[in-house]
Amino acid sequence: MITYAQIVFDVNIQDISVVTDWQPIPPAEIDALQRWGAISTTELQPNRLASSALSKKPTAVVEQWKILVNEEGIYQITGQDLANAGVDLLAIDFKKIRLVNNGRDVSLFPSGWRDGQFDPEDYIEFWGEPNRQTFQATAADMYQDPFSTERVYWLSWEKRGLWMAEESGEISDLQPGQYVRPYSFLETLHVEKDDYYDRLSAVPIDSLRDHWFYDSGVASGKKVDYEFVLDHPDTQSPLSVSARVMFSGRTTIVNIPHDVSVFLNDTFLFSNKWFGQELADLQTKADAPIISGELNDGVNRLSVVNNVLPQNYDFFMLNWFEITYPRLYRTSNDYIKFSIPPGMPAGKFLFRIDGFQNSEIDIYKLHQSKINGGMIEKVTDFNNFTSQQVSFQNDVFSPEVEFVAVAQNAKKKPFKIEKDNPTILKTTSLAADYLIITHRRFMKSASLQQLVSLRQSQGLQALVADVQDVYDEFNFGQPGSYAIKDFLKWAFDYWQAPRLRYVLLIGDGCYTRYTATGDTLDLVPVHMRQTMVYGAAASDFWYSLLTGDDEIPEVSIGRLPVRSEDELNRFVTKIVQYETNPPPGDWQNRLLIIGGNGGDFRSQGIALSKTIPLPFNTRMLFTVRDQSQEDPYFGGTSDLLDYFDLGCNVITFHGHGGGAIWADNGLLRFEDGNRIYTGGKSPFVLSMTCFTGSFESPGVESLADALLFSTFEGAIAMLGASGVGWTWNDYFLQTELMKQICAFPQLTLGEQLMAGKISYQVHYKTSQAVSQINQYHLLGDPATRLHLPQAVRPVIVDKTISLKGDTLTATCKLPFSRGEAVFDLEDSLRIVANSRTSAVIDSVATAKLFVSEDFAGKSGLVRFFGADETNRYKNHGAAPISLQGAVFDSAYVYRAQDDSLYFLAHVRSRNTIKSVWCYALNDSIIMNPIGDDWYRSSHAVFIIWSGFQFSYYFNAYDEANFRYTSRLYKHYINLNVDVEINENAVSLAGDEMVSLLASIQNKSSNPVNDLLVLFETRVLPDTTWRGAGVDTVSIEAFATTTCRVNYAPPPQDFLVRVTLDPDSTIREDSKQNNQMVQQITPHLFQVTPQGFYVQGQYQTTFRYDDYLSIELPVGAIPHYSAVLIEEMSALKINEQPDFYSPKVTPAYDLQLRSDYLLEKPAIVRLLLPHDSSITDSTRQLWKIFRFAKQTKKWVRCDTQLLENNLVTQLNVVGPLSVLVAQDSQSPDVFVSVDGQPYVDHKWAGDEPRIGIRLQ
Repeated sequence: MITYAQIVFDVNIQDISVVTDWQPIPPAEIDALQRWGAISTTELQPNRLASSALSKKPTAVVEQWKILVNEEGIYQITGQDLANAGVDLLAIDFKKIRLVNNGRDVSLFPSGWRDGQFDPEDYIEFWGEPNRQTFQATAADMYQDPFSTERVYWLSWEKRGLWMAEESGEISDLQPGQYVRPYSFLETLHVEKDDYYDRLSAVPIDSLRDHWFYDSGVASGKKVDYEFVLDHPDTQSPLSVSARVMFSGRTTIVNIPHDVSVFLNDTFLFSNKWFGQELADLQTKADAPIISGELNDGVNRLSVVNNVLPQNYDFFMLNWFEITYPRLYRTSNDYIKFSIPPGMPAGKFLFRIDGFQNSEIDIYKLHQSKINGGMIEKVTDFNNFTSQQVSFQNDVFSPEVEFVAVAQNAKKKPFKIEKDNPTILKTTSLAADYLIITHRRFMKSASLQQLVSLRQSQGLQALVADVQDVYDEFNFGQPGSYAIKDFLKWAFDYWQAPRLRYVLLIGDGCYTRYTATGDTLDLVPVHMRQTMVYGAAASDFWYSLLTGDDEIPEVSIGRLPVRSEDELNRFVTKIVQYETNPPPGDWQNRLLIIGGNGGDFRSQGIALSKTIPLPFNTRMLFTVRDQSQEDPYFGGTSDLLDYFDLGCNVITFHGHGGGAIWADNGLLRFEDGNRIYTGGKSPFVLSMTCFTGSFESPGVESLADALLFSTFEGAIAMLGASGVGWTWNDYFLQTELMKQICAFPQLTLGEQLMAGKISYQVHYKTSQAVSQINQYHLLGDPATRLHLPQAVRPVIVDKTISLKGDTLTATCKLPFSRGEAVFDLEDSLRIVANSRTSAVIDSVATAKLFVSEDFAGKSGLVRFFGADETNRYKNHGAAPISLQGAVFDSAYVYRAQDDSLYFLAHVRSRNTIKSVWCYALNDSIIMNPIGDDWYRSSHAVFIIWSGFQFSYYFNAYDEANFRYTSRLYKHYINLNVDVEINENAVSLAGDEMVSLLASIQNKSSNPVNDLLVLFETRVLPDTTWRGAGVDTVSIEAFATTTCRVNYAPPPQDFLVRVTLDPDSTIREDSKQNNQMVQQITPHLFQVTPQGFYVQGQYQTTFRYDDYLSIELPVGAIPHYSAVLIEEMSALKINEQPDFYSPKVTPAYDLQLRSDYLLEKPAIVRLLLPHDSSITDSTRQLWKIFRFAKQTKKWVRCDTQLLENNLVTQLNVVGPLSVLVAQDSQSPDVFVSVDGQPYVDHKWAGDEPRIGIRLQ
């Protein structure tokens, strides 16, 4: 009996409407199946389509092993190596051995495979290389992969992979003189050291740049020599030497350009000038070659001179350099990779490779074959150098072919072989709104399970993913932040409901990815983004940007930057205790605003306090004393520690800082972390200053570490910057964050911060805005809920207009019957003058508060906080009082239909009020009484613009003409929205379904919901517009989105008209940009199992233009697919010199955009031009050829000439062209059997390994 531990089914439902005999599963059977664990039920996510092709998995889990290498060379893995790693050799079907890298088969050479058993002495060999040049196609300076040098190869045995052939390299004297013997070839040596990290402060955001350099740079007036080793240069070769050197500027002095000269062994190479932190990619020119005689066998020297005058400050940095030089066919350390010399035509070559110290030598034609039969002998050269030499012959069909000769002792071993534990993250069947991504060292942690259980008990659907599994499924095992981003996009787009809301990264991150011993510091990769002035800074926020090309987050994200299980346990214990059993008390209503040294920080702190709703107990602490008066807010470290001990729900600091310190007067240092006692009253800390959230710097402890991992609990979470702070932008961001925290206590911390960052972007469009939202990240769990009061309750005070010596009675009615309440009497300096604790009895709390003679100022308030007996339900409230005869206890602004504003105020006074005035927007407005002490402005203020904040206040006059002035109020004007279609942003796209796409932008500060987008088309020269479809989208403020409708275009130009809000249901500032007409020349067309689908009609024959028509029979393709058909602008014929194009018809690029293959051949017809001068014999030479992308060669199709049409059948879709092949020479066919040349009638084994080379 065979038992499967896991079976995965991929169920595709095509059309249930045609099924007439289906029956639901009886409820009793469902209960039984669920008890057995045989089925689970999932609520389908509405209005979300998922591609089944992307989620296909085999029905049985395939055993795979990861082979990790970090050096270039031939790798040999024996059965014993695999057994030592834990592989069961008996489970391996050697005849099906396969090796894959980055999703592509890697050719391997197997030895001992014939019996099907991988014995300990059997082996496989393959060419391996480190992970490099991953991003060099888009970032020329980034040669090394920024995340890891390790390359992952995947070993399996479920399906035979790509095996090397065997061919003979024996030297034959049958045709003397037919072989060319080269003496040297061109080798490129890449030299790079990553010893210095520079953040490149002047590089724009999202620029992909290498930040690692040789050293800190070459100073003005200095020369630096960089030594390197060249192996066996051919100093007599006519081949020239070339060099490429990659520099980056470091200093950014505006008027002083970098000025460099570069020398190779004192021979001038090149010079260059450039500015700022731009790249200088310097390369030798063809007309200025360097002779090989300048090179040394061994140590050479690259000299870099900074020509800037020493008195000027200038630095530039060396990233890497490459030397391409003629090298002898001689090994170094018994290994060499080589090719034929440049410029030599393909043909037969005789290679002689010396320099070996070991006589067990193997030869490989890279990725193709193993060459047997080479002659090995001991030789001595003219310099009396004695070594082993291998000689062999080979037919080289391309200059790009490379060979490797290596002695047995120089073959490499992987540095790690480990089993893959398969998961299925890339599926559409999972569902989670709370996702944890963590390192494997924490996967089995009891603390992690405790956190998951907590979130599940709160109604969240939690899922934990090992970051290595994310790499495996989304980046072929290679680590990096882009794999995590792709995973999050997949989960957000394709997983079932509930949709992803929270992402928690558990594990530290570091831009120095590994230690000197190879241990990872980057447990969960940190993504570095460019910020203003500071440069590259950690940005977990980048992970939350999952749709659109904007900075609007789709999920709430946080990180626990833990390095050990002990740190994780401390953090989780604190979270669980905080959320399940918080200490009772009015600390939950207390906020602390801290301002550092400097007048700006103090004034900003006071201004921030005025934006906090009055029911909150807002306290202030400033590190600089106000010398003009007695300063109740001045304090230092001991005062701050007292506030921690007393308890605060939120503490926000704005001042000077530096990584591990709030620097103003040494207010809070790293070592103070263990002096913080909270007793469970852990605050959320906003640290609005430089670097205090910089967890990514290696070996540096940040203030976040002190606050989060304090022995005595510290903070529950922290928002800190990984870059530099900005005095005003920190204040702006801080203000918007605090607004959201106070206004929406029911939201989680992650949701509050996400809303605050969006609001900050909307209100403050500064140049620093993008940097700010990226560098300030949450170090904590985004699903945490702060213990904020959930509701505001009215506080009734019997004497709102009182005198010193009065006793006030304050009362508050609550929605719970029993609990405890605190009443505070606060004076005009926001100092608590009197406080009383009261029991809540029968849903009412009351207290008497005495107004003493030392009560400061003429106004104040009575604040209330109350919680029920379980400390679960918390309310607060406030009522203003006045000692000057009148109090303004409420004011607001409302908008009329004609975009005008009215002002209202509630005024209570001991004396009769004669008049009330409002002062706003440079206007003085008399207020009319409307009853119950309410006054409304006599006329409205008309507003013709939006998106700004203004201040207003009131004056009231009594009968004695005494004036009472209110506090300053603020109002933000939001009027309409403005959506537009981006210019030239209408296009055709799609892989399976062809769609019309349009890019829509919301240019306003308000989100737009349920925007109707109408697509219409008109095929030229028709004059009638026809509906193509309607899409409905929602767009966040200042964001961009893409809308689409499925559309099967005709093979001719057509017009598209896109109209936003066609029924004018949305109030907009402008309707002029709501429509766009664009002409489309289609190249994407819809194919289906019924044939082509064009404008609502199925057809098996499709005419693209005057020349090309395609017949696609019913059933030719199993599913819907888009097909690309496009005339090729240039025809490339690579290494097929006997082929040419008669240019009688265009060449066409044909591509199926989906992964499906043709199940029936397509018939292609190309109409030939009517030209009486072309003879029939010439036409017979014209054939249709298909371009094979694997070999980059044109392959002739079986072509017939029928009634002036060239006709062929295609089983594989690809580029097509009419060509003439004048190749009259028979192909060169070489057959080997078990590595030996084929000989008629020679004996072969039962399972011979036959290699065929055809060229």
